[in-house]
Amino acid sequence: MLSERTPPPDYTPQLAIGDFPAGVSAPLVTRTAPGGVSSPLSFIIDKGAGGDCAPLSILHQLQQREVTKPDGRQFSSQHEVRSIVNKYLTENLDQLASLDLIDTNTPHGLFMAALEGSLGDMLGQMDARIRKALSFESGTRLSVDHKKLLLGEYAKLIIKDGFWFDKGAFCALSLALGKKIAILRCDPHKPNELYIHERFPQGAVNLEETLFIYYNGDVLSGGNHYQSINLSSEHRDKLTKIIAEDLKKSWIDFLHAMKDVKQKQDKLSEQTERKRIEHKEEIDSAVKRLFADLAFGNPDAYTTLCSLVSAKLGRNISSESPVAKDTISAILEVSAELEK
Repeated sequence: MLSERTPPPDYTPQLAIGDFPAGVSAPLVTRTAPGGVSSPLSFIIDKGAGGDCAPLSILHQLQQREVTKPDGRQFSSQHEVRSIVNKYLTENLDQLASLDLIDTNTPHGLFMAALEGSLGDMLGQMDARIRKALSFESGTRLSVDHKKLLLGEYAKLIIKDGFWFDKGAFCALSLALGKKIAILRCDPHKPNELYIHERFPQGAVNLEETLFIYYNGDVLSGGNHYQSINLSSEHRDKLTKIIAEDLKKSWIDFLHAMKDVKQKQDKLSEQTERKRIEHKEEIDSAVKRLFADLAFGNPDAYTTLCSLVSAKLGRNISSESPVAKDTISAILEVSAELEK
């Protein structure tokens, strides 16, 4: 039986692999609630437990979306879902192991952090090489060989029935399928309302293509368990509302962050020339990052904002444009007009 593993309080690994930008929270790990967990929300469907609730829920999503295997047949078992993760990791072992961004001692250590947690549960069954890879000193770098070792071991473990899914599995699965996976959770302030807690890869969620699963890992839910979402037409409005709220949140987050940047910009005149240059570079970088995140997470809002701000300034702007002094002010002015 796998023992529960609790990450330290400051454990917040992020991901920056391919289309996965940084900014996601600590790994979600499947926990099986005895006898399953019922839900007051009718469109949440329990597909089973025993450590397999995540792949079983994904299987149900693939069947609802009528996603087929290369031979044209439908997926029929959770083992086939596990095999997708195993195959992706195995076939891309060298490429993944060569990425510096998956070291656990960097801010973007999602894959390796997920593996460290997963493999740590099996520590007693590992040989000395794997234990050494898992216990490297903070501040050191994992070698390519160590990363290949961890990825290879994880690929072997994830295919076993009952082995918990975590972020590493969801990342590999979404990349292999070419499908976005959205994890829904209950709003802690509104227990009967759901929100998009996480998505793989990051970016806007598409109602027609996304695989939706529910994770009830909060105090109010009474368990830690993955379940599937009913994608039938009678629940379309629910999902549409959840997606709309997610887009609204991305817009609000963008505006709040932009206001913070504006405050920093306003204080530049109070600083020494050297500090002004340093802080202006930080501000320029922050604006470009915020624009890029908005373009990725809320493309319609990004397109509208760029069009209106470009018209206001008399020049085209985008996430790739140099950040002029008047850009941030124009963004906030246009945003205020849009909110009226």
